[in-house]
Amino acid sequence: GTAAVCVGLTTQLSGSGTPAIFGTWSSSALSIATVSSVGLVTGFSAGTATITYTDINGCQDTQLVTVNPIPVISGTASVCIGSTTQLSGTGTATVSGAWSSSDVAVATINSTGLVTGVAAGTATITYTDINGCQDTQLVTVNALPVISGTASVCVGLTTQLSGTGSPAATGAWNTSSAAVATVSSTGLVTGVSAGTATVTYTDINGCQDTQLVTVNALPVIS
Repeated sequence: GTAAVCVGLTTQLSGSGTPAIFGTWSSSALSIATVSSVGLVTGFSAGTATITYTDINGCQDTQLVTVNPIPVISGTASVCIGSTTQLSGTGTATVSGAWSSSDVAVATINSTGLVTGVAAGTATITYTDINGCQDTQLVTVNALPVISGTASVCVGLTTQLSGTGSPAATGAWNTSSAAVATVSSTGLVTGVSAGTATVTYTDINGCQDTQLVTVNALPVIS
């Protein structure tokens, strides 16, 4: 039978001939691997254990069983639609299919663990190491916020913009050109000089939307 198993999983061993009536199977290290009366080995902790099989004549064979640790996924487990987050897994990755997503309509993942958000929702990411042991990570894909409000203003006047969802605690609103238009922490845009400026809104998940604001020059009476 297969002489390697992951922590928490099982592997089935069998012995030739007629098994002993009692104590057919035993393990040298129960803290690493146990074995049932029918030869089912369960991995408990990383390491090795010697499994002994005894037949009806009292003759024995032994098998060294390796219990491999479960890999661990690390990295930021949330991402915005259209953005990426890098995950990594401990140990050596399996040669092919190391990373997979339970729902590619929500999030995809490439062969190096780079997750791309596709649509709002959750997807389970699975990492498989070279020993066939796996870890999973639930990844949340957050929807992009939406800016609304009048996107034009006269020099010296204001226009109120708003963004969906909860704003970031700091720096929720920003402008690409404070010489053209400034924006307050609540989304109030003030026209400074004629031109255009890109206003960016960031929500509590770090997702962003942008709005091009036009600042119109004041007319002149002559």
